[in-house]
Amino acid sequence: MDYKGRILGLAGGIGEKTESLSYNMAVQANRQPGSTIKPITTYGYALEQDYITWSTLFNDTPIMEVDGKPWPQNYGGISDKWGYSAPVVDFIRFSRNTVPAQICDKYGVENVFNFAKTYLHVNLKEIYTAPDGRVISDVAYAPLSVGALSEGLTVKNLANAYMPFGNGGLYYKGHVIDKIVDVRNDKVILDNSAQVPEQAVSPETAFIMNRLLNAVTTDGTAPGLDAKIPNKNVVGKTGTSENWNDLTFVGLTEDFVSAMWLG
Repeated sequence: MDYKGRILGLAGGIGEKTESLSYNMAVQANRQPGSTIKPITTYGYALEQDYITWSTLFNDTPIMEVDGKPWPQNYGGISDKWGYSAPVVDFIRFSRNTVPAQICDKYGVENVFNFAKTYLHVNLKEIYTAPDGRVISDVAYAPLSVGALSEGLTVKNLANAYMPFGNGGLYYKGHVIDKIVDVRNDKVILDNSAQVPEQAVSPETAFIMNRLLNAVTTDGTAPGLDAKIPNKNVVGKTGTSENWNDLTFVGLTEDFVSAMWLG
């Protein structure tokens, strides 16, 4: 979508379209976003509140034990370098899990949840009844820190939530239809083109986050030609769920923001 919220390209599945009004994965499939959740929850909240900067130092340390193991663990299992100190940019660059958990622990899961849901319109669930009857919530460490959500997110919602980071902090609701007019009665039925944008985050937060996400595509988890477009500056964030069931990427250029999933 562009930075006015206009959806310009959408793929709802693989293969030839065989029916109308069929299931569209781009707008209907709620999948686990993995680490793509971090900029729109913990890091976004902490930057906006001036709790962290680009160079704030953290220790790569788990915050608790779950089933006798340190949690959260970084990709690859238990680190043999627990406790090493690094700036925020490195933890985002290499998608370490410990700092988002520390932010939740220090500043409160409720505050992080409310920021993401209220300002970036992330479709988080305060209460969710799973198909097996379990009642679960995204107001918790794992959903907000590592993207283990109760239901998941669509790629449309992900792209829209990242929009402010390429748009001076402004949020426009994503839409396919710009305007519908009843010509006979000269009546406007729907007008998304007249949206007044929300200042979701400050311009300063948007700029710093954009540059942090640039580190991901230059020499982080999406380096080299994997996330490059000629003559464009591509920034973004990768995400994976357990056992590589979900692979997600959200990318921004000067002109567009997009999200994609495979799995």
